Amino acid sequence: MAVVARDTADLRAQLLNAANSVSLAPTSNSTSTLGPVFLFTGQGAHYAGMGRALYATEPAFRAVIDECAALLATRLDRPLADILFGSESDALLARMEYAQPALCALQVALCALWQSWGIAPAAVAGHSAGEYAAAIVAGVMTLADGLALIAERGRLMSSLERAVRAAPSANTD
Repeated sequence: MAVVARDTADLRAQLLNAANSVSLAPTSNSTSTLGPVFLFTGQGAHYAGMGRALYATEPAFRAVIDECAALLATRLDRPLADILFGSESDALLARMEYAQPALCALQVALCALWQSWGIAPAAVAGHSAGEYAAAIVAGVMTLADGLALIAERGRLMSSLERAVRAAPSANTD
């Protein structure tokens, strides 16, 4: 709802009028359903070892992770498998340049796994780094282009974070 009001009294009157005319009963006459909507998360939902069991047991998941690893091999100085499953995974995932492409790859692989089970998204949405995975799954960009962009985004954000931490304080008190 949007309201344009001349003053507070006009706003109050319009809001009360709208509130009195709103029905709380469902009003949809549609008999169709949208289907599953996949929501892709941003950075912060990751953890060391995420996807390890799926990689070991699910061929559809493993195939996408392997494809992502090959596409990221020239963009990251560490192999994707090391970032996701390696002994230094905790430390690597704490760095944006690794966490963002790893999270994107993992989410695209999870989507491929669901699709291999016959569950395809009717719609996708993403938050922050998850927007890249959503765009890849929606076909807005290729896997190669999406991973290139998210790897560069992670690299740039990480360099900005280091620059901000290294900047001298203006406060000399």
